[in-house]
Amino acid sequence: AHQCRWVVQMRYAMPNPELINGVWHLRLHVPKDVAPAARGKTLQVPVGDTLRPAKVGDVVKVSLRTKAYDEAKKRFTNALAAIERQWEAFRKGPESIPHRTLVALAGEYYREIVSIVDDEPGETEVWEAVRGLHDRLDANVEARRNWYAGRADALFATHGLNADEASRLRLIEELHS
Repeated sequence: AHQCRWVVQMRYAMPNPELINGVWHLRLHVPKDVAPAARGKTLQVPVGDTLRPAKVGDVVKVSLRTKAYDEAKKRFTNALAAIERQWEAFRKGPESIPHRTLVALAGEYYREIVSIVDDEPGETEVWEAVRGLHDRLDANVEARRNWYAGRADALFATHGLNADEASRLRLIEELHS
């Protein structure tokens, strides 16, 4: 008795950088289990030394901001890892973030701001304007939330955290203090 065995190979294409108009991009299909929670949201994707927003639809697409393939591969790897962390966070659902983590995230923001003015602090008038802005944000909770919301969301996204609203508001207050 001769037995036939059929072997079916399923191939899943590994994502790779895509060349669009001479510039490399990351283009990734959104996993079906993540799509309902993620669709319409904006991810913060690390590209080089900056975070780039990427709107979630059926796919996520973000420019890697380079024409060099070797650099695109490096940026693609980092961006893909960050997006996959964000998919995991969507799968888990919103969670309460511990105070210690919120303080660490605020510290990251602080170090980023300090590094900008570390070598050259700038003119007195600029610091007076910054102080005035800080005072206005102190007096207006809604303005404070609007001012820091994008940065709070970016910090959570960078670390693959899907924060509940209470944690988000607590981080905003930490960023302001």
